[in-house]
Amino acid sequence: MDLSIPVDNYILNIRVLVLVKSGDKYVFQLHKDGYYFGVGGRIMIGESSHDAAIREISEELGVSIINLKFKTVIENFSANYHEICFVYTCEDVDSDKMSEFPFFMYDKYELQNIDLRPEILKKIILDCDECERGYIVNK
Repeated sequence: MDLSIPVDNYILNIRVLVLVKSGDKYVFQLHKDGYYFGVGGRIMIGESSHDAAIREISEELGVSIINLKFKTVIENFSANYHEICFVYTCEDVDSDKMSEFPFFMYDKYELQNIDLRPEILKKIILDCDECERGYIVNK
């Protein structure tokens, strides 16, 4: 069962997001509303964020990974959601081995030209060596 819990008028989501890098490009998915987001999803009850990241990469991209690194946490608020998102990075993923699942690849210079959400991901990618321990984002 996914960690998506209704609380009063909110939904609490506990998620994982992986900044997957293939060569010099990052892998993103396109939301039906036209913005891009990192590969990931909800953590399941009893599952660690690390294991969820590995599972999500396998499900979404069809590849197995071992070089996963924890980067930061994003706490995201919107009108109806409170989301806690564990962010990991994974480099050297062979894009030729990725599944046919639709994904898009952009290098760090192209990020300024796309609608990437949450927006703080651009800072995390561009200043990755100096990531803060956590970010709070109000939509």
